[in-house]
Amino acid sequence: MKNIKLEIMFNGLNYFGFQKQPDKPTIQGEIENALFKLFNTKIDLIYSGRTDRGVSAKKMVANFLVDTQIEPIKISFALNQFLPEDIKILNSSEEKLDFHSRKSAKNKTYCYSLYVSKINLPMYVHETMFKTKLNYNKMKQAIKKFKGKHDFTSFVTPSCEIEDKIRTISKSKIKRKIENGITHYKFYFTGNGFLYNQVRIMVGTIILAGLNKIKPSDIKKIIKGKNRSLAGSVMPPEGLCLENVEYNN
Repeated sequence: MKNIKLEIMFNGLNYFGFQKQPDKPTIQGEIENALFKLFNTKIDLIYSGRTDRGVSAKKMVANFLVDTQIEPIKISFALNQFLPEDIKILNSSEEKLDFHSRKSAKNKTYCYSLYVSKINLPMYVHETMFKTKLNYNKMKQAIKKFKGKHDFTSFVTPSCEIEDKIRTISKSKIKRKIENGITHYKFYFTGNGFLYNQVRIMVGTIILAGLNKIKPSDIKKIIKGKNRSLAGSVMPPEGLCLENVEYNN
């Protein structure tokens, strides 16, 4: 029996999230269908985390157990023959049997992208359009306040059933780029784990600082308040991308 690790890139715009759902297109469903076609047996995919409907990934990690003579490095190429154009396996490798793509993960990095414009622009389908100018310096100050170990109750959808909402964010930064007169912002967060809608709500709250509706220092008060109503709105999913999943060597 081999434990095969997959590094996956996908465009999530046409899918109902990563996790399998009955009668709905999902990333997991497409990959498990491809695995069945390749190995002629039902295989359950283990994955590093769920992504919501419309969210994409540059590198999602998954693993599965299989008894096969196919060389592990060649499995990615074989699987890609059965996958749609918006889901591709970047790499495949054999890991130790105790490797678990979710439990073994050390850190994840997410990026949220938006651009400022009065109209939707067709080249920026993986960025959220925002109509109002934003104060870059205020947002730069605000995003730094998330760094550290915090209870993120204020930044989670109330329906979230996970009791322990303490997470550690090791890196948080914002980048700005102006291209053809259009201002683009990218919000980066690296942490040991993220709760449901956490990144999208954190960005929605940083934007309040960018609109001068709150002070950057208010972020600390919102964290301490542990109340969802204190934070900003949930930003749309299309701007969110899982950039990387890190593991200890």
